[in-house]
Amino acid sequence: MSEFVYKARDAAGHLKTGEISAGTEAAAAEMLAEHRLILTKLEIKKEKGFDISQLLNRLNRVTMKDRVIFTRQLGTMIKSGLPIVQALNILSEQTENKKFKQIIEEISGGIEGGGSFSSMLAKYPNVFDRVYVNMTKAGEASGRLDDTLERLAIQQEKAYGIVKKVRGAMLYPAFVMIALVGATILMLVVVIPPLKDIFEGANADLPFATQVLIKLSDAMLQFWYLFLLGGIGLVVAGRQFLKTENGKSLLDRAKLKVPIFGPLFQKIYVARFTRTLASLVSGGVPILEALEIVGESIGNGVYERALRKAAKDVEGGVQLSQPIRSNPVFPPLVSQMISVGEQTGKMDEVLTKLADFYEEEVDNLVKNLTTLMEPLLMVVMGAAVGGLLIAILMPIYNLGSVIN
Repeated sequence: MSEFVYKARDAAGHLKTGEISAGTEAAAAEMLAEHRLILTKLEIKKEKGFDISQLLNRLNRVTMKDRVIFTRQLGTMIKSGLPIVQALNILSEQTENKKFKQIIEEISGGIEGGGSFSSMLAKYPNVFDRVYVNMTKAGEASGRLDDTLERLAIQQEKAYGIVKKVRGAMLYPAFVMIALVGATILMLVVVIPPLKDIFEGANADLPFATQVLIKLSDAMLQFWYLFLLGGIGLVVAGRQFLKTENGKSLLDRAKLKVPIFGPLFQKIYVARFTRTLASLVSGGVPILEALEIVGESIGNGVYERALRKAAKDVEGGVQLSQPIRSNPVFPPLVSQMISVGEQTGKMDEVLTKLADFYEEEVDNLVKNLTTLMEPLLMVVMGAAVGGLLIAILMPIYNLGSVIN
């Protein structure tokens, strides 16, 4: 529960101020409305000092996996004939994530109070994005919410599967690089200092690589706090820069141009575009609105701008396949298949087949990258460790020759 500070006016127009406890801002607003107060200002109370409960609440986030399971189970229950409120109550009891459990309970309470399912979902944009909200809204309007939830579940399962595969592929190289950095630091801090005393005592001429290692070791031992602060500063500054418009734009363009990984990212975004657009179109969302929603949810500014331009062209009377064909971020196959969908009137089926194709392409590319990276990383790691060992062993060998 969080504490909120509010300002409101009663039926007579008198100003009321105070504090209220609620799970979310939306729940606090509803509680005030029940007391017939017209809300003018509502904000979370700023607590002084460190609050462990707020920290735990932030860490206990709703994951993509939580949302996928929720969508699939809710669609199955509604298709079986259960009322949506009863289905939500059952899911809230089964959900282990405390934060998600609270959100489901609040959604259920809002529906019992007269709100629609989609309007209650819209109050939690960090959990249910615009794709989710608009598809459920279209499903409610058509009276086929169960089918809509089934399509949503498929779309999210596919998206979750791609994310999981890519993360799995990145795990091995990340582990190798961390191990390599750790081994280098260990050698500089533990191995080099005793050897330095031996080399200085023997007045030996040291190779350039060994001199560099000794200087770096001395710097790390004397100014370790500067290295630590510098590393933390670089991470923080990098993250802050990537939150800016220039940073996001630079990262989005780099993802598509970086060697080896560029084609993988392109296929991921195209698969996401076709799958999400197919779900929205089949769910009854108008094409212009669907393009806008897909652009915002695709996760790359380059594709967002391309889809925004495509939406303007479509609004001007141009078929979707034309702006898609003229933009190089979309492979030629995409525009050709979309053109077929426009001619046959089966756009959702064509987009679904395209999504299946590119998701399979992503799967194959991830497998190939994993196979390719293993020997490549072993070569990089072997070269780095071998270079360190040569820089250390060469002066030791020279000392042994002098003694002999």
